[in-house]
Amino acid sequence: MYKLNKEELCFKIKASEAGNPYGISGESLSVKACTSIGEIITVPNIFTPDGDGVNDLFRPVMTFKPSEYSLTIADRRRNILFETRDYTESWDGNAGGLPAPQDVVIWFLRISSPSGRTIDRTGTLTIVRRK
Repeated sequence: MYKLNKEELCFKIKASEAGNPYGISGESLSVKACTSIGEIITVPNIFTPDGDGVNDLFRPVMTFKPSEYSLTIADRRRNILFETRDYTESWDGNAGGLPAPQDVVIWFLRISSPSGRTIDRTGTLTIVRRK
């Protein structure tokens, strides 16, 4: 890793060779290459927690590791169904040990990104139970 700051990732590649058939050792270093760090958050709006192994868990998908994270899912009456501060934790569609009913729920997300931004988002999630 050459350089990492809040806006870009830069690196160089180093190749070394030793012990080839001609007895020549060598080393080559690339020029510095940089790319923008994209902080992208994608949140699904439907999931099917029916135990079939497909789309059974819900969580936001991010292209970065947040320094702070909070996800809350509530029903229309504002009863909290799920809460976490662990960005690796997914919701399985259960609330209080029982399956949440097929319905539309609301989620609230607060993230601190590597660039130092605080990102607040909210949206709806449709729970579909096919079984």
